[in-house]
Amino acid sequence: MLLLAKNNADIAKKIPTSTNYECSVVFKLYYDCLKSLSDAILRLDGKKSASHYCCFAYVCKKTKIPLKLFEELRQKRNKIQYYGEPISRQYWLKEKEKIEKYIRILKQFVKKQAI
Repeated sequence: MLLLAKNNADIAKKIPTSTNYECSVVFKLYYDCLKSLSDAILRLDGKKSASHYCCFAYVCKKTKIPLKLFEELRQKRNKIQYYGEPISRQYWLKEKEKIEKYIRILKQFVKKQAI
């Protein structure tokens, strides 16, 4: 799962973000990183989740990360995935650093738990 998250992040960094479409593709890859890392935390605890929301709620409780952030990202991802509504380049540029920060936090958390 760590490898999957790393691969998604590596691919995302290679994609330009000059259009809303490109930003949406990169956003989904970063979201998938967060989801993969969250799944890894659940598996390390011997748990499974029925939905992305449940997975993120568990991880946020465990890591003290605000669920509100993950819920916003989940809703944005669903709009892209199910309704074809891209995110704006402005939104991506505003949120990118925050998302990268939480990816780093989850990676560190997984590595500590795996020891």
